[in-house]
Amino acid sequence: MNSHPEFKYFISTGEGDAEADREWLSRPLPVSRQGEAETGGPSYADFFGLLQRILGGPALPALTLALGGHEPERVGIIAEKHGALYHPARIEIEGGGKQAVLCANAALAPMARFMARREVGVLEKLDAASALKYLPGSYGFFEGEYACLSGTILMTSWLTGFFEFHLAQNPATGEIGLRVWDTIKGPYFADNAFLDEVYFQASRILAYYYEPVSGEQLSPWHHAAGDFVVRPDSEGRPEVKLITARGHDPLIGGEDDDLPDPMDSGIYFFVNTILRMRLDRENGTGGLVFAPEFSVEKIVEGFFQGLSEREKERGAGSDFSSRLLKRLIEAGPEGLAEAANELLSACDPASPDVGFLAPEVSDHSGAVYAALLMIEAVS
Repeated sequence: MNSHPEFKYFISTGEGDAEADREWLSRPLPVSRQGEAETGGPSYADFFGLLQRILGGPALPALTLALGGHEPERVGIIAEKHGALYHPARIEIEGGGKQAVLCANAALAPMARFMARREVGVLEKLDAASALKYLPGSYGFFEGEYACLSGTILMTSWLTGFFEFHLAQNPATGEIGLRVWDTIKGPYFADNAFLDEVYFQASRILAYYYEPVSGEQLSPWHHAAGDFVVRPDSEGRPEVKLITARGHDPLIGGEDDDLPDPMDSGIYFFVNTILRMRLDRENGTGGLVFAPEFSVEKIVEGFFQGLSEREKERGAGSDFSSRLLKRLIEAGPEGLAEAANELLSACDPASPDVGFLAPEVSDHSGAVYAALLMIEAVS
């Protein structure tokens, strides 16, 4: 086997991929989406060196697998962005006349490394248990060291043609809209129909992976982290995927390790999902913003579509979605608001999300209740 493919390093910029020259390699590695770096922390040279050490070593069989069994000859490592948890890099591989693209989520901090190890297990579990594929495929978890830097990478398939999206104020209208970070044609504001469909699909994905009996759900996630991505088709219609599965655990627990009541868990899951689905940071890193109220109808509709899709996989006797709909309507807007406030009160009071969401709960719950009545009318 060719154990020494040629490696090249690049930085993803707004104008495309720039080859990492000496000046770039000497820069400190950012540790957040805002671009902050730690004094005395690793440099880009350290980062690329670590990834090359892992990709050319323990992860090499994963690259070969991605090429259909061909040996990698050239590997491009493109640093995409830097988050509080992972440093995602696009890995472009060539060999045997074939090409493939993978994603290497580099985890450097101890907590990030723990989460990466956990996430690979969640991805593989959900992939095996689900007919629909809304998450990237796992190519494994690998560890390595380079100079004074150690870390791990969670290797997944790269979602080609998918872009981040975020809420932002549209200068043309002065209103909050959905801005798609198209790295090929340039960023643009989508119309409201596109926004509706994006949120419909994102809500559907979270509900699809929900387990009614145990209350297991995908969490944490946040639009501000770019956890959902979108790919417009040739006619401009969106396709949404979720790029991360950091955990799949119950939101609430029962007493003495008993499973909580499925309806109670379902209500809290619904309320939490619909409320946080509207939450983002402007352009991903700015102040907190809330999706327009008109989006609530499609968010709620997508939620029940996701439950229905999973029920079809389970077969006859799965009526959780219809029973949950009934309970939510019985709760009324006041009950929905009460559940939302209970969830917020259980969060860290210092969290900016809590302070932002609390004043929105009442109006939001009224819009959610109206959407539930519309679903009941057509079901």
